[in-house]
Amino acid sequence: MVATTFAPELSERVEAEGLAGLILKPATPSSLLNSILLGLGGHGALDRTSAGQPGDRFAEGRRVLLVEDNDVNRLIATELLRPSGAAVTAVADAEEAIALVAGGVAFDLVLMDVQMPVMGGLEACSEIRRWEASSGSARVPIVAMTAHAMQGDREKCLDAGMDGYVAKPIDPKSFLTTVEDMARTEAVPGADTVHTGANGGPTNGDHAPLGAVNGKKALDADALIERFAGNRKLLRAILKTFREDCPTMMARIRDAITKENAAAVADAAHALKGSVGNFGDTAALETAREIEKAGRQGKLDGTWDQYAALEDDIALLLPALQTIGELKKSTKRRRPLHPSGRKR
Repeated sequence: MVATTFAPELSERVEAEGLAGLILKPATPSSLLNSILLGLGGHGALDRTSAGQPGDRFAEGRRVLLVEDNDVNRLIATELLRPSGAAVTAVADAEEAIALVAGGVAFDLVLMDVQMPVMGGLEACSEIRRWEASSGSARVPIVAMTAHAMQGDREKCLDAGMDGYVAKPIDPKSFLTTVEDMARTEAVPGADTVHTGANGGPTNGDHAPLGAVNGKKALDADALIERFAGNRKLLRAILKTFREDCPTMMARIRDAITKENAAAVADAAHALKGSVGNFGDTAALETAREIEKAGRQGKLDGTWDQYAALEDDIALLLPALQTIGELKKSTKRRRPLHPSGRKR
């Protein structure tokens, strides 16, 4: 079945009429491939009982559904999971995620962004739990990915049917630890246990800051590289994605302020904050956070000044990120030099 929007009755109809699955339009390559494989004999859905036993590390071939609308965070989570051998299906829309699960694609773990446009992660989780209860399907572990991770979030996650949450910006070590813990733990409905990943963001220390101007928070290059365990290839991919997405995210904030739409201002600033937060506690992160707060409170006086400050912060951040991205290249150029610094 192919539909433009998801509704609970669609999954019931899929089951009642013996259909192989459900696809939402516009279909993504991953959802289309999963559904085709499922329709050709169920090979797109792995049997959870054969994917590994409790106590194993995250076994090769386990299926992970990643639901994240932020391009940078989606890239980070996907690349962190790739070395584990997990098969990752990444979607940017909660309704598409529900359609995949309700359409018969079996996943061993769902990583769900909490704040997304149209439908949030908690609502999507509740919908998946309702579908599992009505269809008698096995309960899939669902882990929230949240930029809040404050007191009260644990209860919200439990109430929605989540089995755990990890904080954003994503800390690679905490993220992978939580994923592996969830792989060892069978999800039990109503269990009062939530696996949490610490924020783990870079801290200020004796590192080399880049781009400090007028006392504003600089980009800590060494801490950023250390945070990703020296994986410069992943870091360069993240930087490239951020540079490509940044103009669009800034335009969203500008457009929302122009239209004096407080909710849109908050959502647009939140999206930028979600990306820029991966680079540490910078001036751009602080300003994006202030704009989001103003939007949530409906107080847009002064947001143009904040936006101008954000433009300056981004103009400071991007060259610093570019410098980090070129560090490896520059190191290679220095290798042929003699200790004296002269070439042969």
